Order: sequence, then C-alpha cells, then structure tokens
Amino acid sequence: MKHLNQIFIFITFISFGSCQPQTLDSKTDINQIFSKTEIDDLNRILYFFESKICQTDKKMECYQNFFIDMAKTEETGNFELNIDFRDQKKLYESINAYTFNEIWLYGLALPYPDNPDTMKYITINQNGKYFEFLESLSEDSEKIKNYRETMILAGDISPTTFHDVLMNYKYYDISDIRIRLFIAIHYLTLNDQYERVEKFSA
Repeated sequence: MKHLNQIFIFITFISFGSCQPQTLDSKTDINQIFSKTEIDDLNRILYFFESKICQTDKKMECYQNFFIDMAKTEETGNFELNIDFRDQKKLYESINAYTFNEIWLYGLALPYPDNPDTMKYITINQNGKYFEFLESLSEDSEKIKNYRETMILAGDISPTTFHDVLMNYKYYDISDIRIRLFIAIHYLTLNDQYERVEKFSA
C-alpha cells in the first residue's frame, strides 16, 4: 500500500508540475454549462473546501493526506470530515441562491423510530447544471460516469458510491481541477447530510 501511495504522489506531482495552474473558467465544458456568476460561485466552493483540507499550498500533498484520512473511516465506520458545518452554511450564504439550486436541492428524510420528526435533507439536484456538468465530465472519466449513473438509479449518493470514492481515490485524477470540484461537492454534500439537524418545514 505504501508503494502504491508513493506512485500516486509521484504521478500527481508530475501532473501538477507539468502544466500551468488551472482555473475552472479555463475549461470549455464549464464555460458552456455555467454562467460567469455561477463559475465564480463554483470557484468559491472549491476554494472553501481546499482551504479546509489543506494545511499547505501543495495541493498534491493535502489531497493525498485527505484521502488517506478519509479511507480510515472505512475501518472505524465513523464519517468525520472535520469541516465545521457552521462555516459550510456561511459558504451557502456567500453564493448565489440560483447557483446553489443548480447543484443541490432540499428534500425530507423519513422519520426514524427514535426521531419522529421529518428532517431536512440535502442531495444533488439531478435536474441542475451541476448534474449536466457530471455528464460532460463522464466523457473523460469512467469513475464519474459510474458515479452519475449510480446516482440516477439510487436517487442519491449510494453506499456503493460512497465506498468507491472513499477507497478508490487514486483513480480520480486530481490534476484536473474539474475532478477537484467534483470531490469538493461530493464531500460537502456528505458533510451536510451527516451534520444537518433541522426539521423540515413546508
């Protein structure tokens, strides 16, 4: 495993070092799908996520460390992203409501025996521009294609998909800023699902 991680770090280092820094608005599919305001918001989301997981300006290292730490949750069974949900809600307030709705939508979680209340629940909006973006990204990534297709079938991030991103992180090319945006939104969605405690109101 250590040898595989070293290979991953080396390949990622070459990928980051051999090209100019990427921006979301430099990507054709991003520009075709999202407006400038929405792209600014996507940059804000990505910056927020990376500022929370990175203790260094070396993205290669911080993503590698983040993935390794997250994979440990498979052993403990305790999902902890360590992103303060209060800060995440401030992020929501800093982006345009229209952008938010192109990524996420609110639903309701059915009551559990120990909690009779109907709770507010967030998920990816399958009719939004972000889901359209995942379709475009699927052309370059079989992993993203499987992720999107599974979500269509399951209606949400399924346990299988959760496990795949968690354990097969080395197959997600983080030298591509679009993949990093995907990783950010995936984990922020999960963090919301795990941390939000809010009654649903019509």
